[in-house]
Amino acid sequence: MFYKNINTILSDINIHTTDAIIIVFLIFILTVGLIYYLRFKRFVGYVDKIPGPKCSHIFGKLIGNLELFWTIKVMTDFSYFGFQVMAGLTKTYQDIGAGIFRAWIGPFQNYVVIFRADTVETILSSNIHIEKSREYKFFQPWLGLGLLTSTGDHWRSHRKLLTPSFHFRILENFVPVINGQKDIMIDIIDKQLSQNNGIIDDIRPVITNCALDTICETAMGVTVKAQTNVNSEYVNSLRNVLMLFLHRFLSPWLWPEFIYQITSYGKQFKANTAVLHEFTDSVIKERKTELLMKMNENKGNKLEELVEDMGSKRRLAFLDSL
Repeated sequence: MFYKNINTILSDINIHTTDAIIIVFLIFILTVGLIYYLRFKRFVGYVDKIPGPKCSHIFGKLIGNLELFWTIKVMTDFSYFGFQVMAGLTKTYQDIGAGIFRAWIGPFQNYVVIFRADTVETILSSNIHIEKSREYKFFQPWLGLGLLTSTGDHWRSHRKLLTPSFHFRILENFVPVINGQKDIMIDIIDKQLSQNNGIIDDIRPVITNCALDTICETAMGVTVKAQTNVNSEYVNSLRNVLMLFLHRFLSPWLWPEFIYQITSYGKQFKANTAVLHEFTDSVIKERKTELLMKMNENKGNKLEELVEDMGSKRRLAFLDSL
């Protein structure tokens, strides 16, 4: 009888201890949740002082301003009209004298768009406010940790290495390249105007193809012919990567890396990124081979002299300057 009473008492103590642990755990969770909620509410209060489109109904509160893009995505060409939405919002807030607006992607993630020079000057001229948002990590499988995607000391070291390559004398050498690609673009525009009664339905592909040709020739010294070769594997893969990034950016459920990698979108991104890497690796390998051959032929010359000699025979690309 005595032992039974002890067992009963011990059993009751265990039950009460378990209940106490559960209660303490729940209080802890509720406290942390309340602190997070109050901090986030304060943050939302600050953000919503910036002008921006409102989320009126309950569903809008959950998805933020994504409804603006998702409606368009269902109806028509997402990339084209997505750009039109951003341009329209910019014009709306520009007309009221603002150089900035904010938008919500889901209930927790906000983005601030800055489009006026005096508004953005403080950020662009700062070496302190260089922290990148998490969306830049979406580009890391393609671009790695470079100037665009890195931050902190890693960014500063890359910036220091790249600054000499943007000297005015070097940039002036690229003017003929820019003019040459511009002339091709003008010919394409004239052709489209003559074939379509003086109307161009969408100028974006024309301009982006010209920009891509210019960037590739100045940066890598190769011509991808984005303006004239519609079947270029590199160009098509680059377009696919950018479109997949935009799709992921506007789909919060695809933000976690482990989820994205198992989706068809993640597999497409990986395949297209492999094509881009294969192309750039081949260009870099070719440049290294050329330079090594020069070094073997001219063993007494310094590396800088060899690069300068290469520049006298052909225009040095940005890659050669690096």
